[in-house]
Amino acid sequence: MKKYILILIILLSLMLLFKTRNDRILYSWSMDYIENSDYVKLDKIIKKLNINVIYQDFSSEYLNNIDNTFLNRFNKIKIYHLAGDPSWGLENGSKFIIEEINKVVFYNNNVTNKIKGIVLDIEPYASEKFENADFSVADFSIYIEQIEKSYYYAKENQLEFILVIPYWFDDVDKNLFEQLITYTDEISVMNYNINKTVKNISYEIEMCKKYNKKINTIYEINFDKEGYFLNFDDIKNDYSKIKTQYNKLNIAYHHYEAIKID
Repeated sequence: MKKYILILIILLSLMLLFKTRNDRILYSWSMDYIENSDYVKLDKIIKKLNINVIYQDFSSEYLNNIDNTFLNRFNKIKIYHLAGDPSWGLENGSKFIIEEINKVVFYNNNVTNKIKGIVLDIEPYASEKFENADFSVADFSIYIEQIEKSYYYAKENQLEFILVIPYWFDDVDKNLFEQLITYTDEISVMNYNINKTVKNISYEIEMCKKYNKKINTIYEINFDKEGYFLNFDDIKNDYSKIKTQYNKLNIAYHHYEAIKID
């Protein structure tokens, strides 16, 4: 009897491990390999980094043409639409986000293999408005208003809603940042200071734990430049230090175009 109980415990543990396995995400801003149906490099990246999620910037033309070839070929990969502009985080910017969501909804309504959701890389602080001004608490509040409206619209249309954010957003206003977390399914953190990756994502992890949200830490690929990790092994070692903090913390590589692979 004890033997069977032990076997059951082992099986349950393995099931739990599989269920909570972390995502390995690849960012891609290029449509070239899709338009040319040239997947040699992508296949190699997927194999080398064990990628199971792609954030792909699909063109409006592609979504409108309802071409399902790419998603059919990579039907074992979870694929999201990557989009954004700084203006979308300013006043009335939600109308642009909703327009983008509608493109995905239209596409999904006409294909078998569907896009899982939308990933928004908005970065309102990068707009011309802030060339000579700080991104204030009031500006952060306006950004969150746009996100709130868009989040609920995405959920009404059965789409996951993911936000790309800088590691310092919580320093603008912690209460507003906590509010922001409730309007997303996952945050993707531009955790680019290689000397402070653990520290700079700790509060984000705390908030994601509180609201049971997923989070991923982005690694910028630029191995030949000072201030970046030297190789994939260094990245994986760093990630191993962070992921112990939360079982829903995933890893993201930015980006397809920057990765050099034999």
